[in-house]
Parts: sequence; C-alpha cells; structure tokens
Amino acid sequence: MNTWLLNFNKCIFTTLGTSLIFLGLSIASPSTINNEPMDKIENRLNHIKWEFILRNQGILIQRKKTYDESIFALKATGILNTSIEQIISTFRETTSAHLWAPDLKSRTLLKNISEIEAVVYDVHKMPWPCQDRDVVIHNKIKLIKSRKQIALISTSVENYSDDPGSKGRVRAELHYSFIGLTPLTKNKTKVEFFIHVDPKGSIPSWIINLIIKTRPLGFLKAIEKRANQIKPKLGPKTIKMIKNLFILL
Repeated sequence: MNTWLLNFNKCIFTTLGTSLIFLGLSIASPSTINNEPMDKIENRLNHIKWEFILRNQGILIQRKKTYDESIFALKATGILNTSIEQIISTFRETTSAHLWAPDLKSRTLLKNISEIEAVVYDVHKMPWPCQDRDVVIHNKIKLIKSRKQIALISTSVENYSDDPGSKGRVRAELHYSFIGLTPLTKNKTKVEFFIHVDPKGSIPSWIINLIIKTRPLGFLKAIEKRANQIKPKLGPKTIKMIKNLFILL
C-alpha cells in the first residue's frame, strides 16, 4: 500500500476518533435538537430503532440514522470504573484536555460562563492529506431529574462572536453529545452516551459509518483512564448538583 493511501486510511480513523471528543465544557446551537435533554430527543426518534453494533468490555454500542442525515447517531451504555466526581472533573479540564483526548491539538477557553457552562474552541490535528478539524463548542452540565442523571451536554456553535475562524481547517459540526452519568457506588458510574457528529470534509459518509461504530468504546475507556489519574476538583454548584442526584437515587 503506498504512503498516500496509508495516510488517507489514518486520516479516516483520526477524523472519527477526534469527532468523539468535541466535549471540553457548551451557547445556543443552530441545530434542530440544540441543548434539549436526551429524553426529548429520544421521543422524537422513537420511530427509528437502535441497531446493535457490538458489546465489549461491558459497553454496549448501538446506532441509528436520524432524520435525513447520512451519518449514524451513536449510543453507548455501560459502567465506568471511576467516580462521577472524577468524570465531571475530567470534562472540566481545558489546558490538560490534550493529555487524554486523542489527537487533540489544542483547546482554548473562549468564555467561562460559570463552573457548569462554557464555550471552547478545539483544533484536532489530522495526518496528511487531510486538513485539521476545528469546532466551537458550547458545553453545559445539567441535572436531569427525569433520567436520574447528571448530563454533560455539548453542541457546536455557529457564528459565535469570538470564533477564532477556521484558517484553512475544516469546520466540523457536532449536532449533539449527551453523556448521562448515574453513580452506582463510590467508584462505579453508569454512563449513557449519545453522540451525533459530522466531521465534514471529503470523506464519504459510508466510510465514516463503517469505522465510527468502534469509536465510543475507546472514547469512554479514555475517560475512565484519565478520570482515575486525577483528584476531583469541583465547584459548589456541581457539588450541590451531585448531592441532589443522590437524593433522587
């Protein structure tokens, strides 16, 4: 296989890997779904059944096509061997995000709205011949009482006032990312992960769908590994949110 083809294959895998880490901590999105809780999104899509992909290391991966999108939405459910406090602390990292997020070149905090909401700008390095990807993301942490979860919700933002601009990169689109967390024990957390992302560019959607099915597993395991390397560092709003979640349980 020649060098160009090898790099193109690597480009595909890198694109799919980085498309699952557009999460840093997210303002209004132009997408139809926006920042709605996942139960509302699921209700809209109940007529479309989830398709089984694989089960590995205790994580179940499923997929479905939504609306007229050519790229599958993904769902991953399972248990992570770490605490909910450590997981949330991991997602609150900005300058250290590259330590656990594969192929993340840089993450810039554009606006720290509060300890539970922020806007970030991510750049993801891609191998030649692919262009780097970038995205402006609005992240928010919410207590979803109906699901008995603390959710990490992310969407990409268009026309943000402080958008640094793509500057020759390809602007990806994160329709939504929803990570619902429910503590089971001190060091075990149930996770429900929904994501629908389009890395854009010239990679055919059928190739993306072929390879993307294995990516949520690696992403969740990367979170688990990083979470177990750090000590929880949470603000008063987040601590209160976790306490209220335990009351619901």
